[in-house]
Amino acid sequence: TMKNSEGSSSQAHAAKENSNAIQDDNTNPVADWFSSLFGFVETDYETAKSKLYVAQDENGKDILKSRAASDRSYLVGRFWTPSLSELRKVVTESEDVSKLKQAESALTLDFVYGDVSVLHADEKFRHATFQAASQFNCLEFVHPDVTPEDGISIYAGDRTQGPACSIACGAATAYRNYLHKWINAEDVPMEGQTKDNMLNNLADLQRLLGEPDGQQYFRVDGGYTFSGDHELTALNQRFASAFGAAEGNAYKDSIRVGVHEDVQVTSSRWGTRLDVPPGQTVTQVFSSACSIAYNKCNSLELWEPLARLVLEASYEAVLYTALLAAARHGGGGGSRRGGLTLLGGGG
Repeated sequence: TMKNSEGSSSQAHAAKENSNAIQDDNTNPVADWFSSLFGFVETDYETAKSKLYVAQDENGKDILKSRAASDRSYLVGRFWTPSLSELRKVVTESEDVSKLKQAESALTLDFVYGDVSVLHADEKFRHATFQAASQFNCLEFVHPDVTPEDGISIYAGDRTQGPACSIACGAATAYRNYLHKWINAEDVPMEGQTKDNMLNNLADLQRLLGEPDGQQYFRVDGGYTFSGDHELTALNQRFASAFGAAEGNAYKDSIRVGVHEDVQVTSSRWGTRLDVPPGQTVTQVFSSACSIAYNKCNSLELWEPLARLVLEASYEAVLYTALLAAARHGGGGGSRRGGLTLLGGGG
């Protein structure tokens, strides 16, 4: 289990009047990690997106390249957002996972307090799996008013575990923000995320629950969860009649996480250390807790059933993902290692 030494962030995000004005100053230290990777400062969304593109290396693996620095390329692996049930099915049907299970090994548990990005760059953790405390859009927003158009350079201003993971694998983060191809709720193909089109890893749960009286039990804005006392009371009544039955299991199984497999570690210590061992890759799992503190609802008890459901699914998904990573790498390197973190409150 890993916790970032910086603790919870009290940083309040002041929404920009012009959401395209990410950075306007080449000397701004927040931009350093991004420009160090890609050879340009992240000034506005469309410009940044136009300078980045995905290609394939000589082994056919996806790499992220910059038109501003043609000599630089970074492995960005595969990004997908499986549900808990989909992950379980893949693990159950994997012959490589079965072979791993047959090998005798002792399970050890360590509690580590420190900079998770340093572990990313440690050769002992090559091919390991790390859980990242994220939002339900697989990005790192310090506040629900933040948007993908605000860019990713600003992650350096939020000294919590999720941004530390994302900056450590900065190219993969740029891919999720700018270039990931996906289908939105209206079945429209998208490339990258925007303020009007963001991933929502709770969308399947919302669809499964439906909208009684034409109103959702909860909504997701900017990757954060919001609800009221009336809606949560109704949701808990729904849960109470379902838990212990197949319907109850289906709720948890529908929750998704972001899985970014075999991404290149590009730096440590918030992008200030670039001396990463060659070929250092890890798998990252982006999961979130319910953002209870951002709600006007005063009753923690009303949030507890949904919050518990989300946490159980999130942690279980990390373990399945770690099994698959170990299987992909034949148990070699640090692929048998997995790092869990505290979700919620800055992790």
